[in-house]
Parts: sequence; structure tokens; C-alpha cells
Amino acid sequence: MTPEALAWGALADPPLTLFHASPSVNRESIQIHGLDVSRMSADGIAGSTGPEVEGVFLGEHVWDGYWYASFGHHASVDIWEVHAEGLSLQEDNEGWICGVVIPPERLKLIESDVTPEAAEAWLDAQTPAWLRGGVEDHSDKGFDGVEPTA
Repeated sequence: MTPEALAWGALADPPLTLFHASPSVNRESIQIHGLDVSRMSADGIAGSTGPEVEGVFLGEHVWDGYWYASFGHHASVDIWEVHAEGLSLQEDNEGWICGVVIPPERLKLIESDVTPEAAEAWLDAQTPAWLRGGVEDHSDKGFDGVEPTA
């Protein structure tokens, strides 16, 4: 880990691959300039009018990108894979924050033009039925909805 990363408060051993969701209207800028909060041209993924933190939010799973896309603040969202090895990262309660510009060569567009409806459908397909609601209470069962054996 670089001295700059340590000084910024980075923690050791973040995942090597992280994910970022951005309104699709930002795609061309991201492809040219990378992920740079100073170039934010549309409201944030959660509807904020400016950066919520001093840096770029990165999630640990592609699921995070779909979750943000499901908010419905934008007609469509792109999900980017980020090669995070060596980046200055600080752990956040919901993922990681990168305090520097992430250059385009570290990025791979993995999902484009994800609508809120498509994101919700994808999330539903990943979630067990008993966690989605609308089914009987399974609080007495294990995470997978199966009663534990004695």
C-alpha cells in the first residue's frame, strides 16, 4: 500500500474487483476521463445534486449496481467493473470510497442502459422468494428458508 493511501486512511485488503453505478448519460465522460466526481454531470445515482462524499463510491458486488439502478432516479444506469488493485480506498459502511480519479483503463462497462424495472427484475431473480415478502413468515427458519435440523 502506498504512503498516500495509508495517510488517507485506507484499510488493507479491499477486494480486487469492485463495482460502480452511474447514470447512462455519463458513459461517454467516464470512457474518456474515468470516474471523477468533479465531472459529475447528472444528479447522483441516489438523486443527490452533487457528490455525497469526497470520492467515488464502489460496491463489492454487482448486486450493489443493480440496487442503485432500481432507485428510479434515472431512466437508465450503467454498471462498471473497477479493477481496484492498488487504488487508495477507504472502507465505508456500505462499500468503499476512492478519493482519487479512477482512470478509464481500470474500468469495464459490464451492464449498460439498465432501467429501474430491469434492475428490480434482476434483483428479484437473485433473492429467495421468502426474502422478497408476500410469503409467510420464515423468521423461525435458517437464512435459506429451511427449518434447521436438530
